[in-house]
Amino acid sequence: MLWRQLVESDPVLALLFARGEEFGGIRPWPLVLASKEATCGSVGFPGNERTVRLLRRFVIDPEHAIRNLLLLRYLLAHEPWAFDVLEARQMICLDDIVHLAVGLENFERWGDLNAIEWFFRLPAPIRHFIGRLYAAADPFHNRCVEALIGPVKPLSDFHSKDEAIDWLKAFADWKEKIEIAELADDSSQWPEPPIPGTKTILPICSWDEFDAQFQSPRFYLDTHRVLLGEYYFYRLVVGQASMLGIAFVGGNWVIDQLLGPDGTNLQEEQICAEVEQWLRSAPESSRDISCRQSAWRLHLSRLAAKAGLPAPAGY
Repeated sequence: MLWRQLVESDPVLALLFARGEEFGGIRPWPLVLASKEATCGSVGFPGNERTVRLLRRFVIDPEHAIRNLLLLRYLLAHEPWAFDVLEARQMICLDDIVHLAVGLENFERWGDLNAIEWFFRLPAPIRHFIGRLYAAADPFHNRCVEALIGPVKPLSDFHSKDEAIDWLKAFADWKEKIEIAELADDSSQWPEPPIPGTKTILPICSWDEFDAQFQSPRFYLDTHRVLLGEYYFYRLVVGQASMLGIAFVGGNWVIDQLLGPDGTNLQEEQICAEVEQWLRSAPESSRDISCRQSAWRLHLSRLAAKAGLPAPAGY
């Protein structure tokens, strides 16, 4: 078969052939004249007509085509029954492959796919169990967890199921202890406000003060960003009390939220203009957020002590 005919009739197979090195195979040009089944076999897929037909239904994601095809190859190699399931679909997308093969949907947790062959050789129930452990260990961007015990390791850092299961269980246990300690933390004081208040723009200096003023869950609060000095809340004393949230972005403080007492965006031009003018007049020292991070360091130290962990280096 000529190369052009292969591209037109079986584009996924042509992609596999052209990028064979990325599948641990080779790209022997004489195979262009060989059968499509032989081409599949040359890149590690089952070399049969069923594979050829299946690849015709595969939906190519331009950004992640190689990764997705690697996953499909592992699935077909280690779960022969997957042919029956996938053949019933008109099109095959990544969700189908992940559901059948892995049970681990966060791609960042996989690492180097070529380094986790051991994982795909495991029985499906164990793979899905490890997937559930990853879900339990996921810090969901909790900066305290990440600062105290670090990031979750990808699968490619492990070499066996026992190593992965033991590490993930321990990580999930420590994560839970940190989260419980954080819920029980009685600290309420926030760092000094980055920009001094005015008669109508008053800083909110603690969680208790915020909670007393704005009890509606519609008001967004990220305590970690406040403790890190990257975010701050103020109360606007104009008519009914309103809430202002400012964020440190690109070396400057900008309006992130300006909400009325009912939690909806405040649109009054005069108030917005007053806040913008106040931000423009902020002192140069307001741009040094490191001086306000002592509250974050103190918070981490308390959590570490309550969870039975040493304070991390640098804190």
